[in-house]
Order: sequence, then C-alpha cells, then structure tokens
Amino acid sequence: LADLKKEQMNQRFQHAAGQLPKSHVIRQTRREIARVKTKLNADKK
Repeated sequence: LADLKKEQMNQRFQHAAGQLPKSHVIRQTRREIARVKTKLNADKK
C-alpha cells in the first residue's frame, strides 16, 4: 500500500510537470489502492 501511494505521488508530480505521457496510469493506480484497501478492510471483518 505504501509503495502504491509513493507511486501515485510521483505520477501526480510528473503529470503536473507535463512529463507523464499516459495520464490514465493515475486512475489505474488510484483504483489499485482502493482494491488493496478493500481487501484489507474485508480481512478485518
């Protein structure tokens, strides 16, 4: 989860600087983080 959040932060910086050619990867990373959080929450119950 921490690695995904770091990756997301780097992608945001690259996007803001105009250096991210494929902006859809931001959405993919956000959804992957949501999947991990959902799995962690389901395991708690």
